[in-house]
Amino acid sequence: MKLVEILALEMDEWPDTTVCYTQDKDGSCYPWTGTPIFYGVAGEWAASQEACIDQSPIADGFELDVASDHATAIVTREMWEAERAKLNRGVEWGGEGLPPVGSICEGKECGEWVKVEIIAHYDGRAVCMLPSKERVAIADPASLRPIRTPEQIAAENREKAIIEMKEVFLRGASGFWKGARLGIEALYDAGYRKQEKDQ
Repeated sequence: MKLVEILALEMDEWPDTTVCYTQDKDGSCYPWTGTPIFYGVAGEWAASQEACIDQSPIADGFELDVASDHATAIVTREMWEAERAKLNRGVEWGGEGLPPVGSICEGKECGEWVKVEIIAHYDGRAVCMLPSKERVAIADPASLRPIRTPEQIAAENREKAIIEMKEVFLRGASGFWKGARLGIEALYDAGYRKQEKDQ
């Protein structure tokens, strides 16, 4: 298995200060703050003065199974995110917590629900690619929801129509029996009709 695949399986978050990861021949993985880095004859990665091992708390080194390409692999954040997206394609999200990276869900933009692709997680929030594919947004979990089923959409449309009908009905109603007739007339005048089902 390649290093990028192993990291995609094992790492849930990419440290902000890490530029890339490498792995030594013993399986030790290290986060680097820059490049150039090189694989030495002793089977360990080393760096020039411009790069050093990331010492931030979230970027600790760790040991994993030795990757097939450990001597050549330099995994960047973009490579890791792309591999995570491949792993998470088709993963359904039930609405709890953050949607997985690579999943498609709905996010609120300017008060409207639109389909978005989750491309990363950052600080407990989701980084979303908007439908235009020209920009991204960072969303709190409360402003994301799973894509609705056709049944859910039909139920929401029904509820919306009932509320609209109620408002029209109440505008035309005053008094009990007389108000009912006036309310029904108001519905008719507003264009509400019984829809015949296709047979």
